[in-house]
This record gives sequence, C-alpha cells and structure tokens, in this order.
Amino acid sequence: MKDITHWKEKINEKLSTLCCVEEKLGVIKIKCDSKDIVNISTILSKEFDVNGFIGAFGTHYQNAESIVELRYMFISYKENFRVEIVAEIKDGMSALSLTDLYSGAEWYEREIFDMLGVKFSDLKDHRRILTDYNFEHHPLRKDFPVVGYNEVRYDFLSGEVRYFENNFSQDYKQFDSNMQIDTKAVFDKIKTTNS
Repeated sequence: MKDITHWKEKINEKLSTLCCVEEKLGVIKIKCDSKDIVNISTILSKEFDVNGFIGAFGTHYQNAESIVELRYMFISYKENFRVEIVAEIKDGMSALSLTDLYSGAEWYEREIFDMLGVKFSDLKDHRRILTDYNFEHHPLRKDFPVVGYNEVRYDFLSGEVRYFENNFSQDYKQFDSNMQIDTKAVFDKIKTTNS
C-alpha cells in the first residue's frame, strides 16, 4: 500500500478551515459540510490532480433526526491515491451537484435522488433512474416498508402496467426498528399453523 501521509498533510493544510482530513485504509477521507462539497472537489482537482471521479452513494440513517450521508469517491491518476468526501445532509435539505465538474456524477446523483430522496439543487435532470416514473417513495430509506406500498404487474390482456395496493395479512408488516418482538410467540404461532 502506498504511503499517502504526505498528500494527507498537504490537503489538510489547504482545507483545514473547511473540513476534517484523515487517512483510513489507504484512502484520504474528508468530512465536511454538504455546502462545501463542490468547493472542496474543485480545490482537489485544480491543486492536487485529483481529477478522476469514481462514484457517489448515500446511506440513510434514522435516529433522532433523519440524515443521509453522502459519499463521493475520487482518484488522482497521476499520484495514485484515492480521496473520499463524506457529508451529512438533513431530511428535506438539498445538496449541490457535481455535474459541472464531473459530467459522470449525474447518474450517481439521480440514483441518490431516486433511492434516498436527496435533491441536488443544480442538477438539471431529476427523472427517476431505477424505479418507475410514477413511483412516489424512496426504497433505500429506513422508513420505507420492507414489502413496499404497491405491487406492480404487467396485465397481458390490456397491455398495461398496473398498480395494486399490497394486501398482506402478516404480522409486523409495518416494522419499526424500535419494536420489541416476542420471538417465542411468533415461533409458537408458526408451529401451530404448520401442524
């Protein structure tokens, strides 16, 4: 593994007022406010030759307040080191898009919008990329039910895609991560129904 301490220290000198810089598992990790992502990416690109955009993804955390953690991955092809920018964004807030710097970021940001509901204020195309255009929710959020809200089926007779409301009679359909489940009672119920 290449020693990247030199690059971490140089980046930290330049960005210390904007963010926290550390090195983990051979990757320079930058934790910052979501409003600084574009500014930091521009500095990395122009001053440190971090000009390769690898990808972006998000993770939803639902604690006291609902937060999405955004992660952007970059690489310096010239110096052979990777940089990860991490920023948290609260529910209902929008993030700035990196599409002006990296055109390939559009697909990743559209996917983050589609799956997690984070809007990017200067992203020109907010069409869904993985779910149906009529889909109303964001399936990778922790508050999305495991079975979803609707069932989608293709009707061969009418030649249309049709939506049906899920009608499951199972217990714990609306699962809450704070819910206490009596597993003994659940298994006893399964045993009596299978006997």
